[in-house]
Amino acid sequence: MPRILSNYIGGRFQEAAAERLIPLVNPATEEIVGEVPESSAEDVDAAVTAACQAFASWGAAPPKVRQSALNALADAMEANADALVEAQFRNTGQLKAMIKTEEVLTGADH
Repeated sequence: MPRILSNYIGGRFQEAAAERLIPLVNPATEEIVGEVPESSAEDVDAAVTAACQAFASWGAAPPKVRQSALNALADAMEANADALVEAQFRNTGQLKAMIKTEEVLTGADH
């Protein structure tokens, strides 16, 4: 059975208000690899509100704190590169080598 994904809002996973699920299909294999919620306007409003709150606190943080957070994110991307490549492959069907070099590792470097 495909994995059912949740919305990530305000730093935690949350079930969507709507119950309808949309299949997530790997276009290379046509395999259904998961399902995502068809989020409602209520879900979107909650995500936008959380993002605005996060943006305010992020902007107020000293540059050194933001730099440390971004460096930790880059380190985590590099440490988990293979898992990120697999997830993106299931989502898009792109060539794995291209995902790794052009998306994951480039994203970690920038």
